[in-house]
Amino acid sequence: MILLLALITVQKRQSSTRVWYEILPLMISLSSSQLSQKSSSSHPNCRLPHKLKQPKPHLKLQQGIVSFNPEVVSSGLNTYPASAWKGESARFVTEESVSERGGESMPPPLPRVALHNVSCMRNAQVVLRDINVSVHDGGALVLTGSNGAGKSTFLRMLAGFSRPSAGRILWDGHDVTSAGVAAQWRLQLNWLSLKDAIKEDLTVLDNVQWFEVLEKKDGLRSLPALEFMGLGRLVHEKARILSMGQRKRLQLARMLAIDRPIWLMDEPSVALDYDGVKLLEAMIADHRKKGGIVFVATHLPIEMEDAMNLRLPPRFPRRKILVDLVR
Repeated sequence: MILLLALITVQKRQSSTRVWYEILPLMISLSSSQLSQKSSSSHPNCRLPHKLKQPKPHLKLQQGIVSFNPEVVSSGLNTYPASAWKGESARFVTEESVSERGGESMPPPLPRVALHNVSCMRNAQVVLRDINVSVHDGGALVLTGSNGAGKSTFLRMLAGFSRPSAGRILWDGHDVTSAGVAAQWRLQLNWLSLKDAIKEDLTVLDNVQWFEVLEKKDGLRSLPALEFMGLGRLVHEKARILSMGQRKRLQLARMLAIDRPIWLMDEPSVALDYDGVKLLEAMIADHRKKGGIVFVATHLPIEMEDAMNLRLPPRFPRRKILVDLVR
């Protein structure tokens, strides 16, 4: 009826410019009145209040989507501090949402150390090409290969002594060669090489405690580490009297005393006897149980449970000679 009266009124008007000025307010009022009647009849509790309500202290999770609230975020199952969330919205998976989606769980965590298509050149020659490795906490990677295959180059590249010519080395998702990350990355590494860095004029204990003090520690781990490696009776002797195998044990005791999470070990079993190899295997297993990571380059077998193996191809294959043909 209101619309019909409006049309009759408009027809009586002679000026076309005044038509829309009169009909538009009537149409708007009609649509708003109908909308309010529908909302009040079907949903009596959904009327818009005259004043805005105060925000609730937390919001409940619906279908895995949570809106950020500066106080507390609630998932309906547990309550989480707002400091754990970033941005205006976040996705969180709960037991309810997992059951609704058929048992789908959260994605696996990022590997602690990852190499993506890493290549390395040395003396204008490609030593490593397209290496892809992912190592999680408690993992181990054993590098094998012939002499000159690039095992030590691999470890030196991880240690930061050389840079990859292609690809990226990631630590917790960050490029270790980028500014601000390289220094923090090196603080995670414990390096063992064929160069033992032993001061012969210092005692056996001093050679371990000196490196521990450089780590700003109290130096109390040095003596137990030397005892574990079987050098307890030589702690006050000069390092010059040590044999090759004992010098290697001193290096391993130094790694135990420094206690960093990522071990880079280049030929750790060289010059060790049978008992020394067993001690090496025991310390590696204990380090991995604590969540540490081990990279080992070796020619001799070292027993490590669930360790990954990467065999590098030979770079300089041996040429056959007359003796080979006779055989």
